[in-house]
Amino acid sequence: MHATVKKSMLRGFAFAALAALMTLLNAGSSRAQWATNGSHINNTNAGSVGIGTSDPLQGGAVASKFTVASSDDNSTAIATSNGTLPRFALNNHADGSWTMHDYVGNKWHIGITQQSGNVGFGTTNPLSQFHLHGSSPLLRVSGSATDQHLLVGFYDNNSTLKGLMGYLGANGTGARYTGIINVAGDYEGLGTINATPVYFFINGAPTHIMAANGNVGIGTTAPAAKLDVAGDIRVSGNINAKYQDVAEWVPSTQKLSAGTVVVLDTQHTNHVLASTSAYDMRVAGVVSAQPGISLGEGGEGKTLVATTGRVKVKVDATRAPIQIGDLIVTSDVAGVAMKSEPITIGGRQIHAPGTIIGKALESLSGGTGEILVLLSLQ
Repeated sequence: MHATVKKSMLRGFAFAALAALMTLLNAGSSRAQWATNGSHINNTNAGSVGIGTSDPLQGGAVASKFTVASSDDNSTAIATSNGTLPRFALNNHADGSWTMHDYVGNKWHIGITQQSGNVGFGTTNPLSQFHLHGSSPLLRVSGSATDQHLLVGFYDNNSTLKGLMGYLGANGTGARYTGIINVAGDYEGLGTINATPVYFFINGAPTHIMAANGNVGIGTTAPAAKLDVAGDIRVSGNINAKYQDVAEWVPSTQKLSAGTVVVLDTQHTNHVLASTSAYDMRVAGVVSAQPGISLGEGGEGKTLVATTGRVKVKVDATRAPIQIGDLIVTSDVAGVAMKSEPITIGGRQIHAPGTIIGKALESLSGGTGEILVLLSLQ
């Protein structure tokens, strides 16, 4: 073939190849199908892949990389390990929400769900902005073996720490809790699950303490009663007590039982003894078993002596029966009271002043026993 013709043919083939190349390059800006059925497409601009959809870019609004669509308006993306075992699935629901699942133990588990601005863990229907659903414990925070583990911090809008709820333990091994706890469903409250007391602090100093024995102290770290206050108490309302007398701790050289009538001990300052003579003007009160209010400080060699209120009193009705309303005085029997017999002066009956213990609230027809007496020392 003539050389000029050959050159012309080669030149024509070159132009045709260039045109074909330009066509392919221009086609790169559109979506080229991988299969003739149109179920798999590739967009070379965004590198997106769609399966079951002709528009992996969702109309150009979202530059997705991998989209799976189905006829029920839901879509699912699944990642596998080694191309065989599933590892997680991301489900896009018809309402626009989505749920992430993980595949463990040959079954799918609900992970994170986002729905209407709420985020749920373990639920596909979060009912608040942050919703945890599952078995206890729902939230676990662990750290290194230190003396303090912060569990939850509460902040205001200025990122200022306002409160803490945390866990304390010696090198991470203790069982001391702070915060609101529920132990085995038995109770709820602020406390511990061992013998460690609960302190309330102000400026770093403990002001209150609930001891392991169930006592509560204010101003003391060793409460000896259900409520032990080291300081003054101010009450603007009422004080309700089960028992109805007021008693004081008073020293005595004797062991005195409840109901015993006592008189002042002339041999010892601020001491009492059991009464031994009738109409004794030194009468000081009656030993109380369980006073409604106790004054003073108890200790060895002290007894509670009631001076006001209603208290059981040992009485002797041998000389005269005791009726409700009779005045009660000391008798010749040690620690036992009797009915006061008035004397007549100027035609009027008068009881010996300074000897009255109180008024009988119960009657005793004879013998000895105990009756309730309204104390009113006179």
